[in-house]
Amino acid sequence: MPAVLRHLVAVVVAGWLLAGCTSSVVIDPAPTAARTPLPGADSVRLTLIASDRRVVARGELATVDNYQGMPMLRIAAANDIVYLVRSTLEREFKALGFGIGSGGPTVDIFLEEFYNRFEQGALFSARANVRFRLKVTSATGTLLYEQSYSGIGTVDAAVFATGSVAKAALEKAFAKAVEQVAEDGELRRALLGAAAGPSGQRP
Repeated sequence: MPAVLRHLVAVVVAGWLLAGCTSSVVIDPAPTAARTPLPGADSVRLTLIASDRRVVARGELATVDNYQGMPMLRIAAANDIVYLVRSTLEREFKALGFGIGSGGPTVDIFLEEFYNRFEQGALFSARANVRFRLKVTSATGTLLYEQSYSGIGTVDAAVFATGSVAKAALEKAFAKAVEQVAEDGELRRALLGAAAGPSGQRP
């Protein structure tokens, strides 16, 4: 039997077996690279607040459709994705030397997308998109900085569209978005500037 035909048969059989099923996976935090603490960051305490602003598929990470476009498998997260994003960014800010607590600027984290899409040909490919926005305000409510961060992760030539494939693509995308935050010089300056007095000097 030709390879393509074997694949089509496998997809049809999988559709029969998995129709209406849900698979869940744990999305792991993006790895934290070695960071050098920023001078003066230890005098800034951040309050991090995360909220879910996803419009599509808030409860899902991916779906696997058959050739008729009907979902045969839904992939959900076994852990809290909003908490995952917040805790990962908290770890990044700590690695840069910032403290976590009240009294300083607030960093609002708006999660806007965390989803993987499968493309089906002779084999499956996965393309994941992760996007969130940070809004930094001072202790008095003044807007200091606002920026969006996004990452794309792919997995090619997968024999089956599974939760583990979606997980791998999403974790790649998430790591790229987090790295953008860590490398954002304007964000660093906005946070460090929150500790400066009216004259620009640190108290």
